[in-house]
Amino acid sequence: MKKKDRQTAVQKMGIVSRLAWEYAREKMNTDGLSSVQTKVCVAIYNDPGLSQDDVARELGMDKSSIAKLIAKLMEGSYVTRETNPQDRREYKLYLDKRGEKAISELVSYLNEFQDRFISSIRPDVLEEINDVLNTILKNAAE
Repeated sequence: MKKKDRQTAVQKMGIVSRLAWEYAREKMNTDGLSSVQTKVCVAIYNDPGLSQDDVARELGMDKSSIAKLIAKLMEGSYVTRETNPQDRREYKLYLDKRGEKAISELVSYLNEFQDRFISSIRPDVLEEINDVLNTILKNAAE
């Protein structure tokens, strides 16, 4: 495969991701959440109890930016935090009722978008695509 083809594949993955987020955010009432705040909430929705450091690592952002985002989300009653009993310096993050409602709606629209574009792909091909994407993600994280 030519280098240009690999770049195009990565670019296409980014475009699909962006289109999914745009689709979901257009369909839902964002309730004043920015795109980045929404992604923070989705990370917490997918793994309740994440620390701020975990969220920063998952989203590829610096810790101070995440701390500011979390503070705003707490002000808006989207996120709550609890002290980690194993490490009192760390906080575990959870969605509040308002955040849970908004993000569960968003996730349903993301799933709707995904179902729409993968429905025509054979299960064996989809499994192969998932394997390739997992390899790409693993290599990118190294």
